[in-house]
Amino acid sequence: MDINDLKNKQNKSTKAEEIINLFETFKQVSNRLSVLTSAKVRQKKLELNSEFENYFTQNGFEVTKTARGLKAVYQDVEVNLQDQNPDSDEIEGFVLLEIHSKKIHSPIVIKASEEDSYKLAWKNNLKNYHDRYIGFDNYQQEISKIDDDAFLGKLIRQINENIEWYNQTINDFESIDFVYSHYKGYKEYKSFEEYFKAL
Repeated sequence: MDINDLKNKQNKSTKAEEIINLFETFKQVSNRLSVLTSAKVRQKKLELNSEFENYFTQNGFEVTKTARGLKAVYQDVEVNLQDQNPDSDEIEGFVLLEIHSKKIHSPIVIKASEEDSYKLAWKNNLKNYHDRYIGFDNYQQEISKIDDDAFLGKLIRQINENIEWYNQTINDFESIDFVYSHYKGYKEYKSFEEYFKAL
């Protein structure tokens, strides 16, 4: 047995363990960003409710609360706004706007604007050298399989860049604009009134 091979295997195993620990740091930073994003989506849902109520009240509708949202009524016309996931912590919100008399069922997506959405994505997608993605659900297994020093060095660099990227996003989070959009649509709206008029 070659003693150097034995030592190299141990060194690579130690390095992989260090990278796993670094990835866990990235995971913690990512979780902090997810908490901020979920809170912003919840806040934006409250703003949407307020905008809905103001818009319809100013246009002669009577607005009342329902179990999952709001209902605006004018004679025989009824418009419903329902939160699809009121208790979930999500990075995008989905609220359903329904006007049965017009057969309109329009999911409103609350998300970071296209201009800002890149800030919420990883700076580097991480892969092992077999081109398998390394994510939060498989990082320990995938990193443990890597035995190439150069590749491990590259991975350390990429994870550190991801950590710096997300820390910067957290520091500048208030500058990220959240908007309303149609489900699977590209157009973005700053207000409920804009969204409604575009239906």
